[in-house]
Parts: sequence; C-alpha cells; structure tokens
Amino acid sequence: FKKPDGTTTPRSGTTIIETPEVLNQLGLYTITADFAGDENYTQKNITRWATSYDPNNPDTTSPRYTEIGQNASRIFEEQSIKLWINMIDDHTLLDYAELRMNHTGTFQLESKIYVNAPFMNATFNFTAPAGTAGKTIGWFVTFNDSFNFITTSEARSFTVYDIADTNFDFNIGMIELS
Repeated sequence: FKKPDGTTTPRSGTTIIETPEVLNQLGLYTITADFAGDENYTQKNITRWATSYDPNNPDTTSPRYTEIGQNASRIFEEQSIKLWINMIDDHTLLDYAELRMNHTGTFQLESKIYVNAPFMNATFNFTAPAGTAGKTIGWFVTFNDSFNFITTSEARSFTVYDIADTNFDFNIGMIELS
C-alpha cells in the first residue's frame, strides 16, 4: 500500500475488511495485492489505484501524452500495423483511450480501451481492409481522466499499398564454395 507521500504500509490478510486503510492524504494511492500459495493464478499480483482529492481544490488540468508512434509508415492491404500512445495524468486517474481513424473517409471510433490508472501505454493493432490500397489513413487518440478532462493527440498517418503494384528488387550474391 503506497500513499501519495511515498510512504508504504505493508498489510496482510485475505479480505478488504481485514486490511483497512484510511485514505487521509490527498493524491494517488497505489494498492498492490500479491497472491501467495500454489494456486494456478493467471498472475501473481495485481495493482489498482485510488484517488483522494480536495473537493475545494479539484483537478483542473488535462491528461497528457509523452509519446505517440507507429511501427511503419506504409503497409499492404490486409497487413497489420501497431499504433501506440503513452498517456499520463499527474493528478487523477485516466478513464479511457479512443483510437479514431479515417479509413472509411471520415474519422470514426475504431477501438476503445478502458484504463483506470494514472498512466497507460496503450497499443492498438489495425489491419488494413481490402479495398484501402492507395489511401493514406490518418489516426489520432482521444483520452480523458476521471474529472472528464479530454486530450486529443496529434494526428499521424500511414499509406496502404496494393502488393500487386509493388516492384521488388532482389540482390542475389554469389558464394564461392571450396
């Protein structure tokens, strides 16, 4: 149990009733539970966050992003591309991230990830549908925090090619066997 001031309080128990903690500081609390024993858990621990704030001095800043990117600038039809954004909120929890793309001609919601954390490295995978060859597809991400402050990322794009229209240049080298 990590308090907003950075101090930690180790606890043990099996239910929330057995491990009470008063949220008496303003800010973000980090709560991590470790699963002991030899059960077949899908993970050994889990972390959740809680925010305590002063209603007379609420969060007034929007979340921000520290990085945005994609793993290619061009792809072929029916090929996938990875798009990502790293988001953070210094005061409260992020709520969701929405990927918006214009592969249909107008920007539309393509995917939504619910966050509930102070930071998120959101990754979206997109496969270019048949019929999108020759198009440049734009994308951006909107995300908000638990006070409903919304941030929109810069727009990025990639181009979709038809594999039949691509010329390949093969360089063949000679190997001397002795």
